[in-house]
Amino acid sequence: MTMLTLGKQRVGAPELPVSEPGLFVFVVFLAGGGIGAALLNHPGPAIAGAVLGVYFLWAIRVAQQWEKAAVLRLGRYRRLCGPGVFLIVPIIDTVSRYVDQRVLAAHGARAKGAWHGGSEQTVENRPWIRSLLS
Repeated sequence: MTMLTLGKQRVGAPELPVSEPGLFVFVVFLAGGGIGAALLNHPGPAIAGAVLGVYFLWAIRVAQQWEKAAVLRLGRYRRLCGPGVFLIVPIIDTVSRYVDQRVLAAHGARAKGAWHGGSEQTVENRPWIRSLLS
């Protein structure tokens, strides 16, 4: 059983292909189609609004500011998207994985060094590690 969680997802939760902006655009197209159908007294705008809304519901994706997403078209690498909002072609494009690109700082050993002026300074070695976790 999967839960639709909007916003932050829990660790280990399966990713759902519906984003918040996609859901918003779906509701806007659905409401616009319904209003157009009521004004014209014809079901055409409602059907068109529903079809366009469903397309954008599945097409709009979001990568967080520390993530990039690998997009595959028919199983072959197409592009790297993100961070931010990006579009895919549903069924043809898939998002392979979201790559976490945060930089982590680790504590290192302290070292004493001599500067060219003859003074001795204590320097803390702080290596930077790029996280490649997804």
